[in-house]
Amino acid sequence: MEKITTYGPFDLTHGKCKCCGETSFEIVIGEDMCADCVQMIEFEEMCMKMMEGGKYEI
Repeated sequence: MEKITTYGPFDLTHGKCKCCGETSFEIVIGEDMCADCVQMIEFEEMCMKMMEGGKYEI
């Protein structure tokens, strides 16, 4: 299972991540988190669904 997330120039801005606190040029607009944290949270949610016996769909 592979999920590729691509952000364009209009999806990102510069700022401070509300999750890890680092300043980054890869802050996802609307999330106020860096792309790494957004992907980490999505991965954790996917794992939790799989552990609960749910089916994860891409």
